[in-house]
Amino acid sequence: MLMGLPLAEQRGWLTREQDGMKCFLFVLAGLVAGYFAGALAGYFGTFAFSPNKHDLALEAAMSSAFVYGPAGSILGAIAGFFIARKPPAS
Repeated sequence: MLMGLPLAEQRGWLTREQDGMKCFLFVLAGLVAGYFAGALAGYFGTFAFSPNKHDLALEAAMSSAFVYGPAGSILGAIAGFFIARKPPAS
């Protein structure tokens, strides 16, 4: 201990509790960002590639909200987890 600080804090490392909170926040941020990115991509992708002309706007809205948004949120949460677990550069 140098000046009353534990070794982890002296070197700028996160403690176990801080590391868990950082991971949780990165996963949460990835989840929200992934949902919006997936929903936006799904909305415009449906407009671009769907042959439906009858109710295209409704199909785009429903598929982006209930299919592409949740799929993007899962991918965003996984990406946030791996970004948070990356060791700090030395």
